[in-house]
Amino acid sequence: MARKRSFDSARRINAHRVWDLDELRALRRQLAKAANQRLVRLENTKSDISGEAFTFGAYDIAMQYIEDSGRKRFSESLGYTPIGRDTDTEAERLQGEIDVLQGFLGMKSSRVKGMRDIEKARVQTFEDKGITFASNKEFYDFLNSETFKNLTNNYIFTSETLIEEFQKAAEAGVSLSDIKDAVENYRRHSRRPSVKGLHNALMKKAPKK
Repeated sequence: MARKRSFDSARRINAHRVWDLDELRALRRQLAKAANQRLVRLENTKSDISGEAFTFGAYDIAMQYIEDSGRKRFSESLGYTPIGRDTDTEAERLQGEIDVLQGFLGMKSSRVKGMRDIEKARVQTFEDKGITFASNKEFYDFLNSETFKNLTNNYIFTSETLIEEFQKAAEAGVSLSDIKDAVENYRRHSRRPSVKGLHNALMKKAPKK
């Protein structure tokens, strides 16, 4: 019978140096149980900023692997044989899934506390740059929107430039909802996006003095 390892030992051991099938099966199941517990915690915990569950980061990576194997969770069955190449032995398949599990469990974003720390650090970074609405849910949602990604992926705007323009608009009295609408309209209708053009589009929403 395979000996029970401490969680820390199980998370760090090099499984490719273990060839005893009983030990590999026990190790994989132990890690799978821990990983599934973290997945549930991430699903059931909401961000204080966005109000959404922490189902991104390490969660996304783990779920992609799980879905590719046709499952909803990591199997906790001792006799389960993971997916792998047709030429892989059972030991190699077990070692491969142990690698995945150890990778997930080693990521900061696999823990609720880690996700909160990441969010806090992100907000602090913006606030250090003078962004006064960094902890606002609407702003945080916009940073994760397709519009924001599209504008920063076209090599005309950096995320820093966009956020600076948002701050200028907010200081001029433009509401965050109006900022989002103006940016989305600008993205859709501008043939030659520029910082000046975006600035003007935002300032049109500013209240008249």
